[in-house]
Order: sequence, then structure tokens, then C-alpha cells
Amino acid sequence: MAGYDNLITVDMGGTSYDIALIENLQPAVTTESWIGRYRIALPMLDIHTIGAGGGSIAWVDAGGALQVGPASAGSYPGPACYSRGGTRPTVTDANVVLGLLNPDFFLGGEMVLDRAKAVDAVRREVAEPLGLSVIEAASAIIELVNSNMANATRLVTTKRGRDPQQFALVAAGGAGGIHAGKQAEELGIRTVIVPGLAPVFCALGDNVADLKISESRTHIGRVDELDFEALNALFQEMEQRARGRLAGQAVAGNFEIKRSLDMHYVGEVHEVTVPIRSRTRRITKLNLDATLGDFHELHERLFAHKDPSQPVEILTLRLDLIGVRERPRMIPQEFGDEDASAARKGERPVHFDIEPTIVPVYDGGKLRAGSFIPGPAIIEQWGTTIAVYPGHECLIDAYGNVIIEIGQARSATERAA
Repeated sequence: MAGYDNLITVDMGGTSYDIALIENLQPAVTTESWIGRYRIALPMLDIHTIGAGGGSIAWVDAGGALQVGPASAGSYPGPACYSRGGTRPTVTDANVVLGLLNPDFFLGGEMVLDRAKAVDAVRREVAEPLGLSVIEAASAIIELVNSNMANATRLVTTKRGRDPQQFALVAAGGAGGIHAGKQAEELGIRTVIVPGLAPVFCALGDNVADLKISESRTHIGRVDELDFEALNALFQEMEQRARGRLAGQAVAGNFEIKRSLDMHYVGEVHEVTVPIRSRTRRITKLNLDATLGDFHELHERLFAHKDPSQPVEILTLRLDLIGVRERPRMIPQEFGDEDASAARKGERPVHFDIEPTIVPVYDGGKLRAGSFIPGPAIIEQWGTTIAVYPGHECLIDAYGNVIIEIGQARSATERAA
């Protein structure tokens, strides 16, 4: 609805930083995922997670190097500033120390944070061991966690043949809006989208997502020796089973069927899941030839290599039956005046660098479609805070999303250097 088809979605909450890729409005799916040291060979959304959230603990290791995460203070006892018994400095504490978070407007003012306890925790466990000031230590914590998150984002983009500059960054979760601008600068991304319901974006998705049943069958054989009758019979059997499993669910009555093949060059270990392009329920040689061509292109994108002369083998048949749910109606607002002064609630010093900058603070609940805010600025909403960094600017779109344009995104040459 916002007009973007290629997205990197990031969700930064209290404990983790979850990253996924959406290309042409289709989320990436994998059959090779790891949870700890265990390989999970099941189809699932390709989400890469690291221990980087608001509760991630900052600590100095035995070699005198600063680390952030993966351990988290969680909600209880939580960051030191929560005053629930936590004494370890966290990312949230660092954001409070730097002025990025307003201690009196956490959860819209429902919870008051203790800045003095955040300062004490950062001083005791980071600043003094490293010989830094409290501001320098808090800045180092934020710089390090931002670097960790940028490196994790590269795993799902550049290391898989995608250029981050071709994507917009969707920043969800309570802490996403504070860090997203710096992530975009580091990755060369030009646009950040902070959804209007960013703090509860996962809950929104759970209520509007279509229902999907995934079926798979092992079917090993070379493409040039394929039995089309057997292939189509298996797909029909999988569809019937999926329809039975989806029966009785609350769907709008529409169903979509997506079929794909796990394929690899004969002798390879890793396979590539390739969608089948077909308008009919039967798969023909023409469909398979097109799928084979797509396999070679995907293989080159993922592994920087393709060889159309090599024999290709099918390993698994996959079918997704999607039950389309009725969407809630989201009514767009009419664009109004760009002037956002009516939403301005004050100003405060913020440490984007070591020296503080006095920046305007806006009440996100009073911003309207068309409101324009040049950086530096802070937007405070219930459940999240959005930082518009120096050189950036933002506009509120018709659906209440905060669209941030990045003025200092680094080029590929600069990032390589």
C-alpha cells in the first residue's frame, strides 16, 4: 500500500534483531535453517536472527574489548533504567544516556525510566574499564550494536547476491525506529519505512496474513528423464491433502496454489527452490523448460556460478495452498500541510555524536499525512521512538507510516573501503 515492492524487514525488540527479505512482494523462504547448532530442514520464512535488542547487555570481555549481546536482560529484571533490579548496562540504557529515549515518555508515559541508574550502569561496567567518559561509552555501545545489525543484514542481502540499495528498510519493533537510520546509512539504503503500528507490527501481521498449508514430496530424478504423468499425479495428491487440512478455516473463499521444485546440479550438496511458472493445474514440458532456465539464473545469483550444460536433478516437489483472508480496510488520509509545528512538543539535547545537539521533539500521535520533518529530530509515539538523524528527512504518508529519506547513504565504493 505504501508503494514499495522490495523490502528488507527488521524487527528490533527487547532481545533479538530479526531480518528478512521481501522481493517483488514475495518473502524469501528457505529449507536450510539453523537454530543454534541444529539444522532444520523444513520450509520456513528465511529469517536471520541475532542477539541484538533493547535489552542486549553491554560488557567488556577478558581481552578488554567491548561486546554487546547476545545475552539479554529481558523484561525482568530488564535494563538498569527499568528499576526492576537489573544492574547491567543495555542498549536501552545507552539510548537513555544519549537522549535518544525520553525517560518520561516510555510506553507513552505509562512507564518512567531512571536515567541516573542507566548512567551508573554504563559508567561502572563500560566507561571505567575502558577509560572512557559515560557519553563515549554509551556511543560505543550504540555504534557496536548498529555494526552488528548491519553485518547481519548483509548476510541476507549482499552475501546472497542482493544489493541493499535496491531495497527499502522496514523498521518494526519497539526499538527499530531509533536505529534504522544508521543502519540505512551503513548499508547504502536510501529509504526507511517505520510502520504506523511499528510496536505491534507482528501482531498486525498475525491478524491479516493469509493461511497457508505447505506440502512436500521427495521425488528424485533428472529433469531430462522426468515422468510428467507421475509428477502431475503427485502434485494433485498434495493439493487434495492441503485442501483437506485447510477446510473449515476462516478464509474469504479464494485459494491460491503455488508449486515449486527443489533442484540442483547432479552431484551438488545444496539445492535451490525454484517456483514453477504455470497457468494451469498440469505441468507441461514448456513449464519445466522455463523452470529449468530460472534454476540456472537463481543458481548464478546465489552461488556466482551456472552451467546449463550440466544435468539437473529434482529432489523435492513443493506445493503451497494459500487461503486468502479478508483484509481489514485501511482508509488513507488526505495529504495536508507539510508544516508539522502543531505536533512539536519541545526540544532536548541528543548525542548523535559526543557533543550534544538540541533537536526538536514531535508527538507522533499529532502528525498527519503530509507532515514533513527535516532532521535532526525525534518523533515520540506510544511504544516506539523514531530518530531522524542529521542529513535525513521524513514524511508521513497516507497510512501513517513514517517514510525517512536517507541523505548520507554510503556508496558501494565507500562501504568497500
